[in-house]
Amino acid sequence: MTTSKTPKQKAHKRFQQINSLVDVVSPKLGDPTLVAALLVCWRHADERGYFELSHGRIAKTVGTTRRHAIRLIRKLETVQAIKTVSVGSGVKSNRYRFLDPDGVIDQKSTNPPKE
Repeated sequence: MTTSKTPKQKAHKRFQQINSLVDVVSPKLGDPTLVAALLVCWRHADERGYFELSHGRIAKTVGTTRRHAIRLIRKLETVQAIKTVSVGSGVKSNRYRFLDPDGVIDQKSTNPPKE
C-alpha cells in the first residue's frame, strides 16, 4: 500500500529543493541570468525533478533571446544541474531532469514519467 504525501509534506519537499538549488547550485553558476533560468526550470519541474520546457518559454520568462536560452540550458547541463532526458522534435519540447546535489529530489524511479 502506497501512501500519498500530504500538501504540507509536498510543500516542505519543494522548500528543501529550492534551498538546495539556491545554496548548492547557484553559487557555482555566477551569472544571474543563469540562476534565473535555473529557477524557471525548477518552477516547471515535478516532484521527481522532471520538466518539459521550450527554449522560447525560458527566453520569454528570463527576458532574453531563444538562442541565449539554448546556451543557458547547455551551461546548466555543463555544471551538472540538469540533464537532457529526451530530445523533442519540431513542436515538442525537450525533456529534462534536475540532478540532485543534496538528495532532496524524490528519485525512486529512474524512468521519466509517461505522458
